[in-house]
Amino acid sequence: MLKNYFRLTRSETEIMELLWSENRPLSRSEIIDLTPNRTWKPASIHILLNSMLDKGSIEVAGFIQSTKNYARTFAPTLTADEYIVMQLKHMRKLFFGLFPAFWKTCRVRKS
Repeated sequence: MLKNYFRLTRSETEIMELLWSENRPLSRSEIIDLTPNRTWKPASIHILLNSMLDKGSIEVAGFIQSTKNYARTFAPTLTADEYIVMQLKHMRKLFFGLFPAFWKTCRVRKS
């Protein structure tokens, strides 16, 4: 079953791709450790993860002990294929919604 439509930012998509590729729930610190080419700060990841939680693209999968504290772990709520299908269906709706308006504004000449 497809979720309500949402669109991920570039950074959110990178996090989702990491979650999909790891195929296990990850904590914020694990996400930072697994993306050494990014210079994300913990506060930035926190904002991204909260945005993704609000959109419903991820969920809190549990907690792990991290030093003296507990850290939330996050898992995707849909597969990569489901996300792609969601985006394609939305584009189709946009296209077919815009096409009649475009058609009305253009004068098509018969050749």
